[in-house]
Amino acid sequence: MNSFVPIQQIGAAVGIPNPSHFTKSFKAAYGMTPVQYRRAYLRLEPIFRNGDAAAPLQGELASAAVPGHSN
Repeated sequence: MNSFVPIQQIGAAVGIPNPSHFTKSFKAAYGMTPVQYRRAYLRLEPIFRNGDAAAPLQGELASAAVPGHSN
């Protein structure tokens, strides 16, 4: 869920090297494809400047890191 590892690599790691078979098995178990699952549950931490928790990074870089965020 919080990984950028390719879906086919995850499938191979869990013993299902065929990406199509992995996607079908995943959808049967979770009701959505692995890509849909990632989009629904992916959580990214805010990007902070100079380690300052009170000052999140603003602008394009920060909004690019958060799916669905717009300026």
